Formats: sequence, structure tokens, C-alpha cells
Amino acid sequence: AVPFVPQWFFALTAGATWSNGSEATRFFGVSAAESAASGLETFEARRGISDVHASVVVTRELNQRWVAALIGTTAWLQGAAADGPSTLQRRQVSTVATLTYRFR
Repeated sequence: AVPFVPQWFFALTAGATWSNGSEATRFFGVSAAESAASGLETFEARRGISDVHASVVVTRELNQRWVAALIGTTAWLQGAAADGPSTLQRRQVSTVATLTYRFR
């Protein structure tokens, strides 16, 4: 984090998520039974990079005990995650707000 202004911190992050074969199958694959129940075509997900993502983090120290943060992330699905029949959108956006109390 970079302190531009006292009590405020800003950070930019980027990364990628690797999914092994069993993880890819669990989250993105469609088995024969799932296909029969859902109508989706069967899909065998393979291991590889499942997304690339970027985040913006803004943190504000409210006082010595309380800290508030806001995190915005955009992820772009890749490989099996993007190609699976259950994927509705290849781009995913999420926002998280936190309030933290420090015990001292």
C-alpha cells in the first residue's frame, strides 16, 4: 500500500489463478449426471489458468483501533473456466467492504 495522504492507503494488484484438474472439474466441468439434470452439454474442464484479475484497494485508518477498506476486483475467465457451458459471463466484477477492529 502507498500512503498518499495520512491515514489513507491505495494499492493496485494484478494476478492469475491456477486451477488443477480436480479443481477445474469441480468448479467448471459438467458430468453426465449434471448434464442430464440441467440440459447443459457435458464438459471436461482441464487444468490451467482459470482467470487473470486486477484489484484496487483503498484503506482508511479511522482511528488507532478501526480500519475501513474497500476492494474492487475485475477478473477475466480463461481456458476451461471461460469455455465451459455453465459460464454465463467471461468477465466478473466484485466489490468487498471491510471494517476491522484492532485489539491492542
